[in-house]
Amino acid sequence: MSAVEEGVRLDGGGGSEDCDSSSDEENAFWWQRGLIQAPRCVVKWDHVDEDRESKGIAEKGRKVTWSELFLDLILVTNIGKLGEAYQAGDLSLLEAVVLYRIIYACWWSTTQYAGRFFCDNLVDKYACTGLLMFLLCCAGLRIGGGYEFVATAQTVARAAAAYHAVMSVLYFRVVASLPSTRAHMVRHGVVPGVLEAVGNLVAARVSDPVWMLGALLFVGLFIPAFHGVGYNCFRIPKRDRVPVHVDHLIERRGCLRLILFGEVVTGCTITPARLGVTAILPVALAFLIVLNMKLLAFDVDVVPIKRHCYRVGGFFRPWIYLEAAFFFDVAMAVAGSCVRIVLTLMLVTQPHTWKRADDAHTLLCLCVATAIACLTLERLTHNLSHILGTDHWWTYWGTFRKQPYLSIRDPDPSARRIFHVQLLTHVAIILLCVTLAAYCNTIDSPYELTLVVAGLAAMTSIAVLVNLADEVAVVESRRDLP
Repeated sequence: MSAVEEGVRLDGGGGSEDCDSSSDEENAFWWQRGLIQAPRCVVKWDHVDEDRESKGIAEKGRKVTWSELFLDLILVTNIGKLGEAYQAGDLSLLEAVVLYRIIYACWWSTTQYAGRFFCDNLVDKYACTGLLMFLLCCAGLRIGGGYEFVATAQTVARAAAAYHAVMSVLYFRVVASLPSTRAHMVRHGVVPGVLEAVGNLVAARVSDPVWMLGALLFVGLFIPAFHGVGYNCFRIPKRDRVPVHVDHLIERRGCLRLILFGEVVTGCTITPARLGVTAILPVALAFLIVLNMKLLAFDVDVVPIKRHCYRVGGFFRPWIYLEAAFFFDVAMAVAGSCVRIVLTLMLVTQPHTWKRADDAHTLLCLCVATAIACLTLERLTHNLSHILGTDHWWTYWGTFRKQPYLSIRDPDPSARRIFHVQLLTHVAIILLCVTLAAYCNTIDSPYELTLVVAGLAAMTSIAVLVNLADEVAVVESRRDLP
């Protein structure tokens, strides 16, 4: 049996449906001639026959290819350079975040394409993915090193424009090869890529820092808005869509976040002037903050794929989920820079620059508050009917279209109570972090600096414990899932 004959078509809006026979034959025709790779939704992902090539699947159960991981590493390297430029004072916080958004838009366009099509054949590895990696390297050529924002932004914008132009060419291959998906690919692949490329080129020609910052901010936020308008106003029949592979999207998102956490941990790797308890304690507390945030993001609230917002939501749930995920990554990247600034001022530089220390501690507290708020938003976008007994549109940002809610008859009352306690705990921790940030403006001693870091470590530890209690209750309630 061929890969196409045993394929299934996954739809990001809910459930799955069999591929049309004509579409199967068309995909097989172009795939066998090497013009494009077969769509992920046409090939059964976790099955590799012994008598045929794997077509880029390294082993059973793996969703993300090595090339995609390598591209993520290069992207996070640029994020690390943005953090170093912020620490050195070459870029302000807003400038670094806006440039990060431009680079993130490149990653998102690649993730969408890779979520629809296999992109790990030799041609894609060398000519396409390799070129995209090189463009990301070019984007970081003038990040840091004493360059001002205008010079840095022009280099990043030009590299991003070339990046989106390459992605548009890839989508043109799909448009030419698969006529049945032409409308979907043009509206959600070619047109956004061309607009991003043109927008970045226009922004790169601006010489005034304020106007350039505004232009880049507009370009970085344009793609999500464009996709929202296109999704809700220009409907495309399901039979003509090439939906994103949900499992691949989730795993790709997790890989980027995990690599980013590795970059955040480098904030704890400083060289103190003297090695002792007074040096190890602040480093241990800072590392505990990062570890707790990693546990909150990955290990204590695993959402079943059938309840993920990409399976049960329309447009607003996935959009809120992706934006919350982006701002969580931004908060953690900034937190890593703040941790390095804080530990350097506490353990290396003497005497302390109190204004710099106060600002770094204040921003660290706000980053922790923002990260916890974003994780809470991420969770609320998923289907919660197995806990709350309902998932109506007025409950948590419902959808424009009806979807199966996967509800169960008798939700566990204890899970519901613990869920509400968890939400209240998150809100309380966010408020305490904001209060602690306000207190940081009055710090004038190393002892108080350590207390602030200890307070953040304690609050994130409480959040982990509360989430673990909720996870135990949710596991009990999932035993009755269909």
